[in-house]
Amino acid sequence: MAVSEKPKGKPPYTQLARTEPVGLDVWSFRETAEQDGIRCLGCFGGPNLFVALTWDYRENISDFHAEVRRCREKWDELFDPILPFRSKRLDDYGAGFIPV
Repeated sequence: MAVSEKPKGKPPYTQLARTEPVGLDVWSFRETAEQDGIRCLGCFGGPNLFVALTWDYRENISDFHAEVRRCREKWDELFDPILPFRSKRLDDYGAGFIPV
């Protein structure tokens, strides 16, 4: 799986990427079709544990930053006081991640 830790400047084939602001620990899982591309936002609950919290077709998300905040609010609503998993090493998030 092609994964980017950088929210901006990632290749179009990136499947999983951090979102801005990085401090919210929200990631975007992307279906990369030219039409009807889906964005599924979520947080990591631990290594190899992505918790999908929100999704929509990319063209329906008019304010991506608001959607990121909504996703983090959903995490906090469901799991507070547990914070999303965070690591400085991409390998800690999941097996088979290919950095791009």
